[in-house]
Amino acid sequence: MKKFLFVFITLFLFSGNGFSQNIEGEGITIKTEKSVDCIIEEIIKPFVAPLKNKGKVESLRAFGDFAQIGWFSNGSAMGIKEGLVISSGYVDSLQYPNNNGNLTGQLNGGGDTDLNGLGNLYSTNSYSFDASGVCFYFTPKEGVSEIKFELIFGSENYNEFVPEKSDEAAMENRFIDRFGIFISGKGIEGPFSQNSENIATVPFQSDKYISLNTINCGKESSFGVTPPGYSDPSQGCNCNMLVFNDFKDNKHSALDAYTKPIMVKANLISGEKYLVKIVLGDLSDGNWDSGLFIRVNYDANNDEFIPNKVEDYVSQKLLEVYPNPAKDNAIVIVPSDIKQAQLKVYDIHGRVMVEKCVHGGEKANLSLNHIPSGIYCVIIEDGDENIYREKLQVR
Repeated sequence: MKKFLFVFITLFLFSGNGFSQNIEGEGITIKTEKSVDCIIEEIIKPFVAPLKNKGKVESLRAFGDFAQIGWFSNGSAMGIKEGLVISSGYVDSLQYPNNNGNLTGQLNGGGDTDLNGLGNLYSTNSYSFDASGVCFYFTPKEGVSEIKFELIFGSENYNEFVPEKSDEAAMENRFIDRFGIFISGKGIEGPFSQNSENIATVPFQSDKYISLNTINCGKESSFGVTPPGYSDPSQGCNCNMLVFNDFKDNKHSALDAYTKPIMVKANLISGEKYLVKIVLGDLSDGNWDSGLFIRVNYDANNDEFIPNKVEDYVSQKLLEVYPNPAKDNAIVIVPSDIKQAQLKVYDIHGRVMVEKCVHGGEKANLSLNHIPSGIYCVIIEDGDENIYREKLQVR
């Protein structure tokens, strides 16, 4: 399988002419450009287009080899329709079908300081190369206080190089390719260059950066064998966020596995200028590529995403739920100002796992033994604009 990170950044507006190449397949279609100037005009400008009515965008730049950056479309089946795609190898190798178990594209490119820093958080002497990406400055206008991205991360490291769950050194795997969305500016105090923060973190786990180590279904014992997490959710790490895509599955792209769409965001201060850098690359070796899909997202109509922050699910009106964490059962105290309402338990993909009718003052019992361990959201809505929510962890 390939070690290959890619970022697809989808946009709402896209038009492109000029000297480009379209690589078509039954899954995603990838458009590449032959020069840095064309990449900026035909790929990066459409990528940042949704920001234009949110503030000022300037100093667009692409770095790395032009063969690593492209525009993808026909990605609806994966969860993101179109956008920017960045690869640690040749971007055209990301398209469907998945017919090569160890595709590697080595471009002998340089590394990135922040990717080095990201690797060194987990191990010593990590170094990156074949780094590529885009960066720009964004100054939000009055009333705009955040920037959002929707992404899918995939890698050819799945599933052979997933660390054993029992191995506490799993997070120190220095050969796992990495990516980051680094943002610096006023109000941000992070550990990376210019005090930037990497906002590409695992949903509900803001201290863990998205990678093969933090989203997987366990290590497979031999090539082509489904990882144990698909039959036993206790295996692996955040298995329900991953789509398995080995030869026999072969869904929509050449990646051996990829995440479901994940929403990430950063809080900003109106009128202040922020540097945004999206980068991925090989870490410690150049084998087995990885990739990332990403788009700027201000589309309120898209609710098929995994929120990055707990606040995306939890409103100011909180429910009382106990025990929390829970195993087989939990009790929800229904607020007394509610006459009759629907109680629903959603998973992080927006699917309803439990639903029942409740009344004000009731202690509603939730049976949880049929749902896998993970993070869920309990919501009560009464139709009179009263909405109560709380996060629930099921073990």
